[in-house]
Amino acid sequence: MPATPALSVLIVTRDSTAYIGRLLAGIRAECRQIGAEVIVLDNASSDGTPALIERDHDWVTLRCCLINLGVSVATNLAARLASAPVLLLLHPEALPAPGSLHIGLTKMQAHPDVAVAGGCLVLPRPARPPARRTGTLRLAKALALAGLATPRPGSLFGRFAGEGGEPGPQADAPWVSGPLLFLHAGAFRALGGFDERFFQYYEDVDLCRRARQAGWRVCHWRALRARPLAPKRAQPQQGTVPPQVPSPGGEPASGVTPAARSPLARWHIRSRLLYFRKHHGWAAAWLVNRTARAWHALLAWHHRRRQRPAEAEEAHWLTAQLRHAWTDTLGGRVSPPRPW
Repeated sequence: MPATPALSVLIVTRDSTAYIGRLLAGIRAECRQIGAEVIVLDNASSDGTPALIERDHDWVTLRCCLINLGVSVATNLAARLASAPVLLLLHPEALPAPGSLHIGLTKMQAHPDVAVAGGCLVLPRPARPPARRTGTLRLAKALALAGLATPRPGSLFGRFAGEGGEPGPQADAPWVSGPLLFLHAGAFRALGGFDERFFQYYEDVDLCRRARQAGWRVCHWRALRARPLAPKRAQPQQGTVPPQVPSPGGEPASGVTPAARSPLARWHIRSRLLYFRKHHGWAAAWLVNRTARAWHALLAWHHRRRQRPAEAEEAHWLTAQLRHAWTDTLGGRVSPPRPW
């Protein structure tokens, strides 16, 4: 590797033994070819992730945190260790397609006005969700928070939520998200990195918004691709989507789906509220939160009447979660104590 690498690959791990070995093995050759350094910051894993990296991948720079700092803080810490002019934020559960690192680096060098560039997550079936959002972000968040817009094809309000269909090979976008994000290191540092109030989720959307406001470009490049590195597990039937139901805290009842037991959904709703308050104000955040709670309460009543106890309980948990999110974030103003 040259004295100053051309690319710094940043990976934040948390209990990632099922993925990280395959990811590092999969990118090592291309990293060596393009002169890239790899920095892994581990967020207090309890499954032996740091030991695995030290044993099998001593070519990686590894730093470990004693507590789970969240994605934003951990990424900012990793970025401070980076020395390349271009950064790549890589999800530990996604493997870039061969050549994607080289393509992304070349494009970033050719377009110095681009602060953030994202690509596509390639799924086996039936289609890949767009990593580029094309809709009006204010309306998108309102509809999503109210439960009216979903990522399913054909959703009534899906087009407003940013499901803009297949983007072109290269396009400017209001924001990008996904398993791999290329960053102009100077722009990232000038913008102050990720807003650390976002423990997990929406830190990338917020960064894109601030970058555009500062005069930088945000791009989606379809040539950048990655596929998920999921561990072997029971897969849903073709054409179905596992339910994503937030948990409002405490032990979920038996009727709640396994997704509701995950804190990820709780973090997602809180981060979404923080984002909405930050960029659209208190009144808009209050209105959307109350609308969302009323909508899910209505759904719970509807499902009870149709004798769908599981769906009714999920809607009830969502209503409670939205109420807790408003209280815990003081109306979207502050980040609750970590971890949420």
